[in-house]
Amino acid sequence: EFQVHNYIGWVYYEKGALNQSLLALKKAIAAGPNFTPARHNMGLTLFALGFEEEAIVEFQKAVEITPELSAAHDQLGLLFLKRKMYDKALLEFRAVIVHSSNVKEVEAAKEYVRIIENIRKGE
Repeated sequence: EFQVHNYIGWVYYEKGALNQSLLALKKAIAAGPNFTPARHNMGLTLFALGFEEEAIVEFQKAVEITPELSAAHDQLGLLFLKRKMYDKALLEFRAVIVHSSNVKEVEAAKEYVRIIENIRKGE
């Protein structure tokens, strides 16, 4: 059941129907609270709706359940960078570098690490 609701939530997200996505993903999480894809997709939906704090919570839950989920680490890094929480952003981007098998994702994370390190040098 939770996989079906997650899939429906993802389809709604992809179509830009974010409120419907949110409803479907809430059902997915209620039915399968440890189903990482639903937590990640909920984070994406919440972020797209402008609920950054709630998105952070969902991405953190996703990486608690599946520490190697580089996509959730990446989103956390971006959210922390946006908030100028550089120490936390660095941890997340470094987790992407360790866990991701996607070359482009790893290269982007390395670039974010360089940017943050340069920002910190200028402080």
